[in-house]
Amino acid sequence: MKRKLEFTAFAVLDLHDALEYHEAESPMLRDRFAAAVEAAVAEVEKRPNAYPVVTGKFRRVPVHGFRYGVYYRIFAGLILVSAVYHASRDMGALHKRK
Repeated sequence: MKRKLEFTAFAVLDLHDALEYHEAESPMLRDRFAAAVEAAVAEVEKRPNAYPVVTGKFRRVPVHGFRYGVYYRIFAGLILVSAVYHASRDMGALHKRK
């Protein structure tokens, strides 16, 4: 069964902030980052259980080429992306997200 994939409002803000940061460094870097996030999300859609639970009930798929991860949870019929975090971020805030 293919699950629907959604981003929470927090995850959308995370992604927006990360894209802006990379854009300030270089438009090409922003494009590479965006493509890497898209590839990570596509992997989650194909194989949601392939990535480990890393904190609480959140799974993490790495964003290749960057020190970021896409954090998500699996529900019946739904994959919910809750964060797009840099590796240095405090994971404590992730647990407060729905």
